[in-house]
Amino acid sequence: MASPINTILWDIDGTLVDSEPLHECAIEWVLRNNGFSPPHNLHTATLGLGTDETHGWLQSEMNLPISLESWKAQKQDYYLAHSAQLRFRNGAQSLWRELSLRGFQMGLVSNSERILVDANIQAVFPDVEPPFSISRDDVQNPKPSSEPYLKCAQHFGANPSQCIVIEDSPKGVQAGLSAGMKTFFIPENVSEPAPNGAIKVCDFRELGTKISEF
Repeated sequence: MASPINTILWDIDGTLVDSEPLHECAIEWVLRNNGFSPPHNLHTATLGLGTDETHGWLQSEMNLPISLESWKAQKQDYYLAHSAQLRFRNGAQSLWRELSLRGFQMGLVSNSERILVDANIQAVFPDVEPPFSISRDDVQNPKPSSEPYLKCAQHFGANPSQCIVIEDSPKGVQAGLSAGMKTFFIPENVSEPAPNGAIKVCDFRELGTKISEF
């Protein structure tokens, strides 16, 4: 008999928190501040990537002459200066509360650095104890590796079969599936097809209904 689902693991950027626009603004600001125009495919190419991977992609695309250390510092400065404006993705807060009341353990798993993860959490959970979270600084291998999700599940004492992953990017979905967890795909663009093995939902109301079926 399969173990009951008892743990929900959320991606943060673009899934729980509507932070992708701020990440993109930060990237564009750093590029323009250093005399470069952002590439036209910036959003689609960097969705789900961490700062290191985004820097590597920009180096390959435009021979970006900015060190990784400088890139991180400039992007973080911009992001942190504007992070108070961050909000839950539409419908995410209601579902978070509903699942909490239903007794699910819930954690956060991100490919962003700890300083940015903490800024996101502070913006949307300002007056409560922050949820447990895994950042890219907490693992050796970030998404699409399974390590971040497995490490978060381990914290809760949950087996992969007891966990649900909620993601908005193919790389994140790959991480959840590789961890052996039921993985939901809730993309920004509702016409985007789900990666093989993932369950696509169009909004958080549908997601709540699907979770109730397990």
